[in-house]
Amino acid sequence: MREPIVNRSPPSPHKKKRLIFAEGHDARVLQAIATIVRDRTAVAFAVGCEQDILKRIAVAKLSIKVGDDFEIVEPTDERQFFDQWLAFRTARMLHWNVTNLPGFIRDNRNTAFAARLINSSRADAMICGASGEFGWHLLQLQENLMSLQRQTAGTLQMLYCAGRVICLVEALQDCLRHPTAIAEIAIAAARHVCAFNLSPSVDLCQDSYWKDLNSQAETLRAAAATVRAIAPDLVVRAPVALADAIRPDRCQSSCSASKAACEVLVFPRVGLAAAIKDTLLSQADWQCVGPFLLGTANRAHIVSPTVSSSLLTRIAAHAGTPLDESHDLLSSKSVSYSDRRGP
Repeated sequence: MREPIVNRSPPSPHKKKRLIFAEGHDARVLQAIATIVRDRTAVAFAVGCEQDILKRIAVAKLSIKVGDDFEIVEPTDERQFFDQWLAFRTARMLHWNVTNLPGFIRDNRNTAFAARLINSSRADAMICGASGEFGWHLLQLQENLMSLQRQTAGTLQMLYCAGRVICLVEALQDCLRHPTAIAEIAIAAARHVCAFNLSPSVDLCQDSYWKDLNSQAETLRAAAATVRAIAPDLVVRAPVALADAIRPDRCQSSCSASKAACEVLVFPRVGLAAAIKDTLLSQADWQCVGPFLLGTANRAHIVSPTVSSSLLTRIAAHAGTPLDESHDLLSSKSVSYSDRRGP
């Protein structure tokens, strides 16, 4: 095996970003790496057993070569025992039906290993989640990625159809009583949208099934006020009824005329964004990109196990883009809420 990535110097700004795929044995991941190699968009690394990955490459008849086109990094370091113990404990505590526990313990430490490479600045971004549970990958990132330990996290999925772009943003934990957490998620989402060269407007959406709508509305107004204090030029509305947020004739005249508009819908309760996404996808010819994990400075993302190789490639194109320098929409006041916030 070639020189491990962990022994290399941090990247210079003029170099290609270094992108790690945690599930290096997955055929879709290897297809995505082949596309990245062909397009020369990044330096790719696959975490996993070299022998297994080489077998998958041969079966898929891919033309990529280890060392010349990409590198394989086997997850062996001083934290190996802790990773294995954490995998065993989590599987037992959550009562997962794991048919092959030794194989689960062996394969499911890849995310933790990749996160440590990101944390030590030996790589620029990572993608995980092609297999396994979302919660398990998130737990490993929380244990090993410093930026996620210090941030309220959420997910962002971008949908586009006939020139309209909508981002569905969801908290990973219900935060209907925490306006600061909602504001942090909204700011993080706006940074991602700006990195796509789009002009965001933010709607803090009301959950009509919440028992105390008046209290929820006050929370959303407080969150909107916090967002405005941090980013005065960012259009933010709250509270917004869901029916108004997704109606087809929605006017975006308040957004920048020089860039395409993007509606950022923030849902402060878990599960709402997923339900809205499924509804939209069933009603029109929407295309979806994501999910992107908020709160990691765009350095780590957890995809769905149903992800395709083409979607992995699109997520890889965005992963690692510096968010703080992507747009001047967010003022310098946002330092205390940014993805790079200090301890």
